[in-house]
Amino acid sequence: RQMALIERSILYKLDKYREVANRDRFILPEGQNISLFTDIIDTFINFFKDVDPCVNIDKDLTNEEKMDAQIVYGQEYYEDNKEKITQDRKEYCEKNEVKISAERKKYYSEHKEASYSRVFHLK
Repeated sequence: RQMALIERSILYKLDKYREVANRDRFILPEGQNISLFTDIIDTFINFFKDVDPCVNIDKDLTNEEKMDAQIVYGQEYYEDNKEKITQDRKEYCEKNEVKISAERKKYYSEHKEASYSRVFHLK
């Protein structure tokens, strides 16, 4: 349970470095060290390391209610931070346009066959 919360938190924090929407692939900005990403991960893990894993605040919720709560949390976070998220993404994309373009070309060339089969409904 804690790991799911940590993972969601990390993904929100790293969102502005995302290569493509809805993929957990991130691009390290030029001149940055990998510690930019690892420090974020360490921060969330350290934040939760003293939490008792036996405590279950969702114990009376059904799986459907838990999923609904996660969706609401994500939507609220996005709504509360929409302008910042949009601005951060825009700045990041402008700053790293060449690197992002190269990564996209590489990704699509590696997955070309799968893309064609989806477009043309091939099996």
